[in-house]
Amino acid sequence: MARARKPSRPRDASATREVLLDAATLVFAEQGFAGARVDEIATRAGVNKALIYAYYGDKRGIYRAVLAAHLRDFASPEFSEAVAAEHGPRRALEDVIRRYLRMLIQDRPFARLIAWEFLSHGGEGRELIVEGAGPLLSLITELVKRGRSAGELSVSVDPELFRSALVSLGIGYTVQHSAMLLARERSGLEYTDEQFVDYAIRLLLERDGVVARRSA
Repeated sequence: MARARKPSRPRDASATREVLLDAATLVFAEQGFAGARVDEIATRAGVNKALIYAYYGDKRGIYRAVLAAHLRDFASPEFSEAVAAEHGPRRALEDVIRRYLRMLIQDRPFARLIAWEFLSHGGEGRELIVEGAGPLLSLITELVKRGRSAGELSVSVDPELFRSALVSLGIGYTVQHSAMLLARERSGLEYTDEQFVDYAIRLLLERDGVVARRSA
C-alpha cells in the first residue's frame, strides 16, 4: 500500500515577494541595474529564480518593483497630507527634510541604488523615480512658496534649486558614509547622523547666518 504523501506547506507569496525585494535591493545597490544578475538575487533570497520571472516578469520588472516599494515609503500620501496641514511652512519643511534624510540614512542600500541610477546611461528607473517622488517634490515646492509669502523664508529661495540641494545632500551623505566614518576615526572626530540632519536643516533654512523669522 502506497504511503500517503505529506501535504506540503503552502508558500506565503507575500513573504516571498518581500524577501525577493530585499535581496534585489542589496544586489542592485552593489552592482547597479546593468551588473545585477537574476541568479544572484534568487540565491540571496534563497528561492528558485523561476519565482522572479513568475512574480515580476524579468530583471527590469523586479528592479521597477524595488524602486516602487521604497518610493512609497518616501512619499506616502498620509505624510504629505499631515505636513501640508502644518500652520507654519518653515516648520513643515523642517519635518520634510528630517524625514527624507533619516530615511536615506536608515536605508543606505536604497540610497546607493538611487546613486547608481543617476550615474547610469540606461536610466532604467529614472522615470519611475521622478514619478514616485512627484508628490513629495510638489509638496516641497508648495511649502517653499508658502514660506516666502509668509516671510518665513527668503524671497530668493528657489523651489527647484531647494529640492535639488536637498536631494544632493541626502544622496551625497549616505553614499560617502563609509569613507567619512574612516576619516573621522583617523582624525578622532565624533559626529552622529542626527547632527548632520540638524546641520542640513540649518543650511537649507537659514539665511545670512540667521534663522528665518517664524510666524507667530
